[in-house]
Amino acid sequence: MRPKIFNLGLSRTGTMWLDTVFNESGLKSAHFLGVEPDKALHRIEALDCAGDTPIPSMAARLKALYPDAKFVLTTRPKEQWLSSMEWMLKHGAVIWSYGKAVDAYHQDFYGTAKFDRRILSDFYDRYHAETQELFRDEPERLLIIDITDKDVEAIAAFCDLDVEQLKVQQKPVNARRKAGLKARVKWTLKRVLNRIP
Repeated sequence: MRPKIFNLGLSRTGTMWLDTVFNESGLKSAHFLGVEPDKALHRIEALDCAGDTPIPSMAARLKALYPDAKFVLTTRPKEQWLSSMEWMLKHGAVIWSYGKAVDAYHQDFYGTAKFDRRILSDFYDRYHAETQELFRDEPERLLIIDITDKDVEAIAAFCDLDVEQLKVQQKPVNARRKAGLKARVKWTLKRVLNRIP
């Protein structure tokens, strides 16, 4: 049985792009497994790879549960990440209709459910330092890759994939777009209705 591969990259660091890489290489990969780690663990059993929420919050747990697993940490320059997180927490929240559970996850994991540059900047530094420290004694299990390079060859070598089979487009897979008026009105109404007892 193939060892599992987990992407510990934070949201907005090319997690969907890497999921596409894995799926196009013939692996069974999933992106965003919800916000409940225990439910995510159940789904992971049927997968080869998993990334995005809640995988980064489960790094130590997954490392212990899957001693043969490999881990990829997708990154991007912090200022680019902060800009993308600002989009995610403003427009993305509307487009994907975030509810209380997602807000609670963001608050618990990132320290804020709304865009706060200082909190998110501090979190970015701390998370990457802690993740690297987690693998200090087993550096061979962690690949850190800046997604601005989209180094498919490095991913293929680390994950034992045939790079020739990869047909990944080099453009972003989950590009930003503005939330339209209709989506914003629907999102606002949902928020208001959820507050009514």
